[in-house]
Amino acid sequence: MKININVSNPDEWKQVFPPAGGDKQWRDGYSAKELAKIVTGYYDDIDFEQELRIKLNRPKLEIIENKIFPERLSKFDNDWHGPRHHDLACCAIDDGTPVALCFEAKVYESLDLKLEKYRDSIGKIDRCNKLCYNFFGKKYDGNENEYKNIYYQILSSVAGTVAFACENNIQDAFFILYQILPKNRKENMTNKSNHINAINDFLRCKGVEKEINKSGDVVNIGDLTIEREQMTANVSIAYIEQVVSGK
Repeated sequence: MKININVSNPDEWKQVFPPAGGDKQWRDGYSAKELAKIVTGYYDDIDFEQELRIKLNRPKLEIIENKIFPERLSKFDNDWHGPRHHDLACCAIDDGTPVALCFEAKVYESLDLKLEKYRDSIGKIDRCNKLCYNFFGKKYDGNENEYKNIYYQILSSVAGTVAFACENNIQDAFFILYQILPKNRKENMTNKSNHINAINDFLRCKGVEKEINKSGDVVNIGDLTIEREQMTANVSIAYIEQVVSGK
């Protein structure tokens, strides 16, 4: 599949959907450019849509051509805080059922800050409290050891996934941590482990016994509701690895 929104190559992607971090993020081997390469068919040996079918074990998954949104913003609360910035969000059909797919792409990049370090302002403390209450049933007041190592980016990604699904009147949604692995880059092995552990820490706090262990694993966490207009969606978390040449 090639993206079908007047974008046919990575250079056009950059012009139409510039990365949030600007030119410093637009380099070979970095997630913004590598994701653009994958989705637009730059790599002849990778069919993005077919790889999703295989890795998610959903052979009938079909992405809707006019519902593909790079650099999509989804507002998940009613306050002044910024929205979730999806690297890519899509609407699809899976065996007749509408599904939303929201991607956080990584190469070597980290998941930014854990909650205990992210909460450095009144606004951030308030947002963390609300997200923890939405997902775990109680606020994080800074003393709850079970929440302090949760990554804020996982919380906002899941909340943004709920918001995107509801914006498109879809009940079933997937947050996909999309790990891109350029060949011959050893540092990716460490980040792979860190990202998988971050997902599993979230799942444990949610009370889900199943965990992510390898590429293609999907864990359903059920209905989640976020603050904004009581938006609710049935959310699954998936982890996908995609090897690329990086050239």
